[in-house]
Amino acid sequence: MKIRSFVGMCLCGLLLSVVPVVGQSGEQMLASLRNYLLETNAMEADVHIRAQMDGKIELFNDPVKLTLQQGNYRLEGEYFVFYADSSSVWLYDPSAEELTVTDRVIDYTNFLENPFAVLQEDALLYFEVASPQTRLLNGETVRVLTLTSKYEQPAWVIEIAVGPESNRLRYLNCVRDREHYRIEVLSLRKRSALAEEFFTPDAALQQRVELVDLR
Repeated sequence: MKIRSFVGMCLCGLLLSVVPVVGQSGEQMLASLRNYLLETNAMEADVHIRAQMDGKIELFNDPVKLTLQQGNYRLEGEYFVFYADSSSVWLYDPSAEELTVTDRVIDYTNFLENPFAVLQEDALLYFEVASPQTRLLNGETVRVLTLTSKYEQPAWVIEIAVGPESNRLRYLNCVRDREHYRIEVLSLRKRSALAEEFFTPDAALQQRVELVDLR
């Protein structure tokens, strides 16, 4: 699924939106993200995604709601819900009344199974990190961090733009070959810690729909 490509980028960008970035190197910015992830109880955001695949533009008109907490996340759209706990990834398709579950594995280039890939301590073994650049976006100065996957061909090139004055994420551009995603954060808020059960489908849902277990 194409959604597997932008989930992790979106999560990493959200974390970047709430940490200081002025004067930091690319490596320091990644370290700030990693440290913030360990300190945060939970965050909730609405994001807007524009996707272009093989020349076809697909626009998700409704915002996608994302909740994340120290590596666990839940992503809710109009036609899907992703749940990810420490060991499994669940995809609920309400139109088909189907729930698919797979193991959550450590894979630096599969952003769904490991959405925090670029935050791993050894991420620089897998991604080239360029020095942050200053750009002008609609009259506002932003800092842009560029990451390029080293071993995946064609490579992913990820641009993360942050307004240095407010430390708020402005956009992510994620490009690979004929795929291009642009992700904008519409709102971002902290919330209290959530029970682990929030990041797995509840028992009633699992009993009601067809379960496809690929673990």
